[in-house]
Amino acid sequence: MMRFAIYLFCITSLIFVSDGAWAKVRIKESNKYYSVRGKSAATVYKQMAKRGPRIRGLKHVIASTEFNMKIDRVKIKTRGKRCYVKSVRIAVKLKYTYPRWQNLKKASKGDQRRWKAYISEIVRHEKRHGAIAKKYAKDAERIILKASGRTSRKCSGMVARVKRDTNKLKRKYIRDQDAFDRRDHRRNSKVMKLARRFATSS
Repeated sequence: MMRFAIYLFCITSLIFVSDGAWAKVRIKESNKYYSVRGKSAATVYKQMAKRGPRIRGLKHVIASTEFNMKIDRVKIKTRGKRCYVKSVRIAVKLKYTYPRWQNLKKASKGDQRRWKAYISEIVRHEKRHGAIAKKYAKDAERIILKASGRTSRKCSGMVARVKRDTNKLKRKYIRDQDAFDRRDHRRNSKVMKLARRFATSS
């Protein structure tokens, strides 16, 4: 079973400038592995259940996707009595954690095939979590660039609106990630069938 982790983003600076609006989303992805050993698929599966990452207070899981988004360099422009966002920089970090079967070559040919099929499906699942996170970052960018406020209030209304709208978006993001997990972890889904086949191999 796989899960995702969420790290809240923060807005670190506001700068007043002039001219058009633009944004830059930087995405950095990395892989992390934990080691498991054994001569059979069943043995390795038990190790993964004990040694896999812990996410959001859950027991150990087989794999995970950690998401961190930082928003900074928010530049504000003014036109008449209104404030607008000219530019913003969004940095996204995605870290995928997977198991690595260290002595895979000592397993039977059948277990090696089951492992390759299972790990491929695990990677597909986690990459889908990553795709949902990337869409969240682009939606946050869109919300920030649409924000506006009044100069008479020192643009504070704009900041409040961004916080309100991005918090609403964050709740939707969590719902989307949870909904994907529920769909992909149905008993007859491909990943669950492969997990059972791998865990009960003898």
